[in-house]
Amino acid sequence: MRGERTAVQHEVDVLSQRITADIQTLKDNLKLTFDDRRQSLRNNSRDVENRIQELNYRITSSLTSEMRSEVEAMRFVLVRRTAITLATLVVLALLALRTTSVRAKRMEELEKKAKEVAVGSQDVRSDLAAAGVSGIIAAGLASGDDLNPELTSLG
Repeated sequence: MRGERTAVQHEVDVLSQRITADIQTLKDNLKLTFDDRRQSLRNNSRDVENRIQELNYRITSSLTSEMRSEVEAMRFVLVRRTAITLATLVVLALLALRTTSVRAKRMEELEKKAKEVAVGSQDVRSDLAAAGVSGIIAAGLASGDDLNPELTSLG
C-alpha cells in the first residue's frame, strides 16, 4: 500500500507540475494576446492621429491659399481705389489751379476795363447826361445794383 500511495503521490505531483506549467503557459499566452491587442490599439490610434494631422494640414493649406487669394483681391481693390482717388485729387488740383488762373486773368481784365471805364466814364457820363439817362444810372448806383455782371464778386 505504501508503494501504491507513493506511486499515486508521484502521479499527483507530476500532474500538479503539468497543470502548473499549463497554467503558466496560458498566462503567458494571455499576456502576449493582451500585449498584442494593446500594441494594435496604439498603432491604430497613431494611424488615426496621423490621418487627423494630414487632414488638418490639408484644411490649413486650403484655408491659407483661400485667404491669400482674398488678401490679394483686397489688395488689388485697395490699390485700384487709391489710384482712382489720387487721379481724382490730381484732376481736382489741376482744376483748382486752372480756375485760380482764369480768375486771376479775369481780375486783370476787369481791372483794365475798370481803368478804361474810369477814364472813359467821364466822357460817357457827360454824353449820357446829355441824353437824359443819368438819372437811371444814378438810381442804379445808389441802390447798389451792379450794372455789369462781370464785376460781381464771387467771394
